[in-house]
Amino acid sequence: MTTSVIYPLGIAPALGHLNSSGNEIEIFVEDTSNLNVWRNVLRKFLPEGVAFSDPIPLGGRPQVLEECRRDQVEDGRKKLYIIDADLDLLQGCRKPKLKHLYRLRGYCIENYLLQEDALIEVAQILDTDASEADARNKLVFSTWKQRNQNTYQKLFVCYATVNSIDEQHQTVGHWIGHVAQSSPMDDDLCPRKTNARVRGLFRCIRSDFTREEVRAVYNRVLENANSMDFCVFVSGKDCLINRLLVRLKRLFGPMKDNQIKVLLSRYMSPEIDPYLSRRLRQICA
Repeated sequence: MTTSVIYPLGIAPALGHLNSSGNEIEIFVEDTSNLNVWRNVLRKFLPEGVAFSDPIPLGGRPQVLEECRRDQVEDGRKKLYIIDADLDLLQGCRKPKLKHLYRLRGYCIENYLLQEDALIEVAQILDTDASEADARNKLVFSTWKQRNQNTYQKLFVCYATVNSIDEQHQTVGHWIGHVAQSSPMDDDLCPRKTNARVRGLFRCIRSDFTREEVRAVYNRVLENANSMDFCVFVSGKDCLINRLLVRLKRLFGPMKDNQIKVLLSRYMSPEIDPYLSRRLRQICA
């Protein structure tokens, strides 16, 4: 998500103070739009009884990290800076060593929304005649995952490999529709288009790096990918939710994308990230 507001560096404590009337804890996030998703998600993870109204959006990951670096002192404030994992999970990158920093356990916050039970709840809102069993049988989320797993993994293993070797090449920012099936109503990726995209990116880096150099990085990334569900390491915001919203609306009925995201955040289970729950309990104790 982009932002039209650019804050001066070191602004985080002042922003936290401005939000203190409704928040017992200051939580700084990357996003700057659709904040009801963050409100709903964070309330799920916060201990019961902790007053919390608004997250504090700072913009992109570099801004959040820089503000956190400037806010390392223990000044009595209850605070947490949250960043997306992005390609770190596939690349095996360690979280930056900063106090008060938390890195999500998925590519981004949208990955937390993609839970089958939440999708079923939203499906029944889109189609008010659908029972839970009807919605589950119609959505067949596990079948959709099985059908798309190899294609998404191939794409993001390529993205993480290329990004590790040469960051100048566009990877995740490439619109997912370019590798989707031709029909706008089809929610699957196209294996042929995906293979062409992967081959093209690897050709770009092979002009400057040897086959052995690329293969070494690729094998490391692939090993990490094989240890995770692809719904964890594929971008929820840029890829997965785009395709799943197409599926939901086609099968159950229309609604604006951002409204569906807010609904999904209401039905999300915090069990998806018990570490965040524990971190917030420690801060708020």
